[in-house]
Amino acid sequence: MEDNPLHAHFTKLRNYCIQVVYTYDAITNQDFHMQLFTSLTSQYAMILMVLKHSRPLPRPEEAMHNVLEKETTVSLTNELGEAST
Repeated sequence: MEDNPLHAHFTKLRNYCIQVVYTYDAITNQDFHMQLFTSLTSQYAMILMVLKHSRPLPRPEEAMHNVLEKETTVSLTNELGEAST
């Protein structure tokens, strides 16, 4: 999972939040959601649509977990499909 570009992207986002948490530049959950929702490619459109319309919005950690989980599911499904052909 460490080689995963999406995992690396989320790690960078988390690190930015941690670095500025106790400053005037602290990143709000709303700002974090905006970055998360606008920085992912179209292959995540469906899961992002679900997350955006969830009320209340999931915490950033939950949203990132859900996206990573969806990516893993799609990857496993693709591998099973390739193995069956």
